[in-house]
Amino acid sequence: MGTSGALPSDARSYILWHEGSIQFFVDEVPWPLRQIFDVDEEDSVPTWYSTSALLLTSVLLFFISRRKQADRDPWVKYWYGLSLAFAALSLDEIAGFHGTLNSMIDYSWAIPGGIVGATFGLLYLRFLWHLPMQTRLLFAISGCVFAGGAVGVEISTDWYDDEGLLNTLAYNLWTAVEEGMEMGASCSSFTLSSDTLV
Repeated sequence: MGTSGALPSDARSYILWHEGSIQFFVDEVPWPLRQIFDVDEEDSVPTWYSTSALLLTSVLLFFISRRKQADRDPWVKYWYGLSLAFAALSLDEIAGFHGTLNSMIDYSWAIPGGIVGATFGLLYLRFLWHLPMQTRLLFAISGCVFAGGAVGVEISTDWYDDEGLLNTLAYNLWTAVEEGMEMGASCSSFTLSSDTLV
């Protein structure tokens, strides 16, 4: 065995063939198929999933609100507020209001969005504290994960757009992280709302 660290010719040939096969496969994926599963596109299956999860969570929260109202729960307004907030997030996800806002201001929409989200969180601290500990923690984690993806990752990747680097592996990986955080948080919120309703 040699000590130069070079790969045998058959190993190098296999790696080159393997890389070529992957590249060929990726290049051969039809454009419409890539488009409809692109997490960075508004008109796509991931957007439909996120919109549906947020809307269903809003509906569940509305039913919880009605039940709390019938029970004369003092926190009923907060439950209705949550339902309305998730409905607004669902509408924004499909209609892309944040994108429209981005075209109207000279900085990222995530900055005013982060301010609104932080204000909403502060207003809900007392409501969150009255919930059972497990529900409280899971709601808080879901909210932080969603905000971290929608606002945190969005702000941290703005420079890719400024530098014209949107069509790069790094940007696409960060986009997958952002959308994955939002989808995971939406799914978690739906599950928590289902458990609360039951």
